[in-house]
Amino acid sequence: MNLFRDINRKVNKIERTSRSVNNTIRSINRTVNRNTPNNRASSNSKSTDTWICVCGNNNAGNFCAECGKGPVTCTKCSSAFQRPVKFCEHCGEKTTFEE
Repeated sequence: MNLFRDINRKVNKIERTSRSVNNTIRSINRTVNRNTPNNRASSNSKSTDTWICVCGNNNAGNFCAECGKGPVTCTKCSSAFQRPVKFCEHCGEKTTFEE
């Protein structure tokens, strides 16, 4: 009877450890996903990626050909936007950009 009880305790301990490890993995995945910029726009070829500058100019490069500014990005999650926005579409953070 003691052997059965000891085995049962060890199984329970393994199950608790497994749950703890799974919770840790989920937490790490949430942190990684939160800190990874959204790369959907960059998955397309560079020639078709366009964004609208705060000055209104449509651009395909890294900087505006009209005013020299870069695209608006979120300071919290680093998502790049295709157009100027007041709030991040991914995390809800208020964006800051000069007009």
